[in-house]
Amino acid sequence: MSEETQNVSQLLQVVKALLNAEKLNQANYASRLAENFAPISLFHPGETDISRVLAFLLNPKERHEQGELFLDAFCQLLRKLPVLSSQENGKSFIDIPKFGDSSFIAVEYTIPNGRMDILIRNADSAICIENKPWANDGQDQLQTYAQWLETQRDIKNWTIVYLSDHEPTEWSIDTNSIFRSKIIQVDFLQLSKALETAAKFSLAPSVRYFVELFVRFLRQNVAGEAPMTDKILLKTLKDPQNLAAAMAIYEAFPELRKEAWKTFCQTLSKQCEEINNFPLKLEYSEPDEINSGFAGFWFKPANNQLNWCINFEAQKINLTQICWGISGYNNCEVIEPVLYQELKNEATKAFGNERHSKYWPWWKWGEENPVSAKSFPIELNSVKWLEMMLSGKDSLLTDMVWDKVNTLLNSMDKKYL
Repeated sequence: MSEETQNVSQLLQVVKALLNAEKLNQANYASRLAENFAPISLFHPGETDISRVLAFLLNPKERHEQGELFLDAFCQLLRKLPVLSSQENGKSFIDIPKFGDSSFIAVEYTIPNGRMDILIRNADSAICIENKPWANDGQDQLQTYAQWLETQRDIKNWTIVYLSDHEPTEWSIDTNSIFRSKIIQVDFLQLSKALETAAKFSLAPSVRYFVELFVRFLRQNVAGEAPMTDKILLKTLKDPQNLAAAMAIYEAFPELRKEAWKTFCQTLSKQCEEINNFPLKLEYSEPDEINSGFAGFWFKPANNQLNWCINFEAQKINLTQICWGISGYNNCEVIEPVLYQELKNEATKAFGNERHSKYWPWWKWGEENPVSAKSFPIELNSVKWLEMMLSGKDSLLTDMVWDKVNTLLNSMDKKYL
């Protein structure tokens, strides 16, 4: 055993002991501390919900009654961040003007050929916020917004804020576009810190507590920051003699998650092949895609003329916020209305009433702690499920998948296959 491997092994033993001690501590004090209490996540907020909360906080006239507190903090953050074109021409910053209590703030503001997630206006200035917690860029999206803002005669000073943990792609705005000098990328950790700092000056405890909950949601469910509440464990990991081993574990975990996903999907694919004349074929996201939202696997009818599938999809990064049901193929194809209703009826007959949306005739969220094949986890990013995925064998997790597929197939009219 190499020295590095031995150090990793020893550190894992220490961490295991500390985690066991933490479990005992939580059993004694959880009812008083509730450190894992995250009520916002219970409502499964989507992109539009995040935009509405952010617009609520930024609006000085809203019922939080804190005036320009959060709007000022947001503008101060923008003044510290360089524009997109800075990479080629050195750092360049935008002089963000003052936005006061007379500012106009709208969510889902409609313009020709598009809809801005948030628009902030005063007499002659504007800030457009494009909120991308998980979704992919739309074609020419930022270019369209920029062109519209540029042609408004009453807007003399405008900025686009690309709220995302990654830069916009060429699909949204060309790398040579002159408008890149008017676009600032803000990631969700930067936004979280700005809101959290501002909340400390809130005179209303209820507002301060709400912002803290919202910030925690953004950190953990959008930015992917893992909670670390155990100070003893953190101190142990930061110890110089453990640091190299801790880094080795930290760097290996994302690759381990990818390997687990690849093995699990290959296991399902093999099980598909073992069933003679199986009417569905399995497709799945590549391992690298699980670091972004909307990774999943789906069973598509062998008849390629049909554009629906049985879909298991993570709505957020690292295989979290998982839902399952029937959707259009690739989750972006609209199902013809008659077929949409028929598929909805088939799924309702098999599983009961649940949710539906534009691309999904029937879907439901996974569960927090499923224990039977009738359920499915809302996230796969835990030791329990990763172990099953890595095994490459039949498990409770594969049983959960086949329970859904077989139940639907057994009740479904063959014409849909």
